Amino acid sequence: MTARIERSIRVPAVLGLVSAAFAALVLISPASGARMSALGGLLIAGVYVCALLVLLGTPLRPTLAALFAPLGRMALTNYLTATVLVLLVARVSGSPADGWSSARVALTSAAILTLQWLWSTLRLRRHRYGPLEWLWRWATWARRPQA
Repeated sequence: MTARIERSIRVPAVLGLVSAAFAALVLISPASGARMSALGGLLIAGVYVCALLVLLGTPLRPTLAALFAPLGRMALTNYLTATVLVLLVARVSGSPADGWSSARVALTSAAILTLQWLWSTLRLRRHRYGPLEWLWRWATWARRPQA
């Protein structure tokens, strides 16, 4: 499957366009509710994934790989710290995260992602793994991994 994706960007491009069209239909439809919102969000996530796959089929691939590698190598740590940071921002600001505007979500996400990228990059210069990845390996291998 990976080799097929790397050979052609046509499939992810077509799937992305189809997902975008369905997302637009879902999001502008008169029917509303949590299910429609969830479906629209899922379709938009598919558009993002397809867009990234298309970009990976271009000369931008090495730049994107270098940009995302530190985040991917510390995915568990970053996932959990993002959750904690969002909850902390919501608590400090006094407004629950589910009531935030789209702009506030985007700005908060960008700030957290930037902080995580910086932290991941700096951490991985001195250590082989992120802290939670290191603990995960220790637990699953039943022996202490190299730092």
